Amino acid sequence: MSLNVLVVDDSPVMRRMVRRSLGMCGLPVGEVYEAGNGAEGLAVLSERWVDVVIADVNMPEVDGVEMVERMAKDGMLARLPVVMVSSDRAENRIERLKALGVRAYLTKPFRPEAFREIVEELLPLSTSLKAEPNGALLAELGATCLEECVFVLARPAEGRVTWPAEVSRAAIALDGPVPGRLTIAAGQALGLEIAAGMLGLDPADPEAHRSVDAALGELVNILAGVLAERLYGPDASYRIGLPELSRGPPGGAAAALVDDEGRGFRLSLEMQRTVQRGRSTS
Repeated sequence: MSLNVLVVDDSPVMRRMVRRSLGMCGLPVGEVYEAGNGAEGLAVLSERWVDVVIADVNMPEVDGVEMVERMAKDGMLARLPVVMVSSDRAENRIERLKALGVRAYLTKPFRPEAFREIVEELLPLSTSLKAEPNGALLAELGATCLEECVFVLARPAEGRVTWPAEVSRAAIALDGPVPGRLTIAAGQALGLEIAAGMLGLDPADPEAHRSVDAALGELVNILAGVLAERLYGPDASYRIGLPELSRGPPGGAAAALVDDEGRGFRLSLEMQRTVQRGRSTS
C-alpha cells in the first residue's frame, strides 16, 4: 500500500521540492501533508495517519528540534520515523537529533533517490496483500455481489451521488494479515430493493421492509468473504467479524455505485498500514 508523508518546512519552495523528489524516486506515495513549522506539523499528526515525517531543522515558532522533542515526549518517535532535511551540517546538532530518536538526517542538496533509500530502509513495504484495496476493487466486487445476490445492476457513479435523508449502514471487521473494516451504505429505497431481492419478495411486502437491516448485514458479510480472499489469498488465515448496523450518511470516499434508477450504494474500506516499522537508530 501507499505511504502517507508529512513534509514540515517553512519554505513553500522546499516543500514543493520534497514533493517533487518523492514523486521522482518511485516510492508508493499516498497522501502528502504539508506544515509550515513544528506546531503545524504536530497538529497534522494529531489528526492524520502518517507513515513518515520529513522535516526541516530551522523553522519559526516551533523548529524541527523542538518538534522532535515533543514527539519523543509523547512517545511518537517509537513508531513514527522522522527524517530531518537541513543545510545544517553541524555534527553536534545531528547527534542530538539522532539521540532523541530521529532515524535519518539528510543534508541539502540531496538526490531524489536518497529519499527512496532512506524510506525503504526505515519502512520496508509489506507484501502480505495479494490485491490493492482501492476503489476499483471495491466497485468491481460490489457490483458483482449486487447482481448475483440481489439481482440489482449497478455501475460506478459518475459525479456526486445525492443521498436521501435515511441511510442504512452495515460494517464488518476483517481480521487477517492486514486487519481492515468494510462498510456499505444504501438509502432506504435501495435497501428495500436489496432485502426484497435476497428474500425473493415483492418490495411492497412488509417482511421486506422489516428485513432491510438484516439484508445489508448479510450482504456485507458476503462481500467481506469475497474481499478477504482477494486481499489475503485463498490460503491465508483470516477471520470475519459480525456485522454492525447503524444509520447515517455514508462516510469515507472509496467506491460509489448507482443502480438504473440512480440510487446510491457506497463501499468503503479502512485498512491498517501495510508497512513495517524499522528499528530505531537512537
